[in-house]
Order: sequence, then structure tokens, then C-alpha cells
Amino acid sequence: MILYSESPGILGVALIMLITLTSSLAICKEKHQEFRENISGTLLEEEAMKVTNQDVMLSVVKKFYYCIDKNESDEISQIISENFVDHDAQEVGKGREELQNLITALHEGFEGISHDLEKIYFIDGDKVFVRWKMTGKHTGSFFNIPSSNKNILLYGHDLFRIVDGKIVEQWHVEQLLSLINQISSHK
Repeated sequence: MILYSESPGILGVALIMLITLTSSLAICKEKHQEFRENISGTLLEEEAMKVTNQDVMLSVVKKFYYCIDKNESDEISQIISENFVDHDAQEVGKGREELQNLITALHEGFEGISHDLEKIYFIDGDKVFVRWKMTGKHTGSFFNIPSSNKNILLYGHDLFRIVDGKIVEQWHVEQLLSLINQISSHK
């Protein structure tokens, strides 16, 4: 009985080639599956990070308006960076203290302040745009205008840049002329 021959013949060569090809295909299939799992895992992780980041940013934005509505000027410091910059139309470079003072002034002039967030858009991975509507009742002095006891409706837009769960910059536009006209006594 011969178990090994120097020349396997054409049938032996074909058998060896078939075994080699089958093994190669199995290895390729396994490597392809690993590659697909790695790629899809990476894509899923990136998508999960986006959702998580957007969830964090949405939570920060909602807490921002909650703090304004509930007069939580001290609590707002938890979501406002120490290096916060407010880019309003009059003055660039206002910081966290000015924001806290604005919240206090709003509550000295108005009661029942409530923000309705009408539109929220996520931009460039670290920015959130918000269109809001604020309602309340003018019951105290605001911008040196004495109480009119009138209900107010104010629209505005905010753009926040949020890093590591804190607001680092804010750009905003409000319809202040409309507000002044609503609370002025000549109406």
C-alpha cells in the first residue's frame, strides 16, 4: 500500500488545489465578516455618539430655559462655562454674571415667565439653534418702564455652542421693540 507518491497525478493535483481554494475562500469569508463587523460597529458607535451628544445638548438647552423660567440664576452656572461669552447685538463679551443679572431683571419685571421652544436644530456637532416664544405678565419695572400689568408675548432666536455639556457661547436676537411696545403705557 502506497500512502505517498512523488507525483500525485492530475487527480491528486486537482484535489490539492480544491482543498487549498476551499480553505482560502473560508479564510476570506471569515476576514470579510470581521471587516464588516468592525466597520458596522464603528458606524454604529459614531451614530450612538451623535445621538448621545445631541441628547446632552438638548438637555443643556432645556435646562437653560428652565432656569430662566424658574429664576434659577445660581443653578444655571452648572450648565454655563466659566468662560461663557454672550454675543448680543449691543455688546460682545458679556459673561455668566451678566446672564445671571438678566435672569434676575426678567423676574423683577415679569411674573409667570414661560418659554416654549418652537424649533430646535443641531448644527456642526457642537451648536444648537433654538426659536422660542416667551410669555409672562409685566408686573414690575423693566428697562425703567413701570408695571403695566399686561400679558406679553416675545419671540427670539438663540444659537448656543456647547462643549462638554456646558454652554460656552451664545448668540441671540429678541424682538425687544415689540416687547417695549407691549408694556408701554401709550398702548
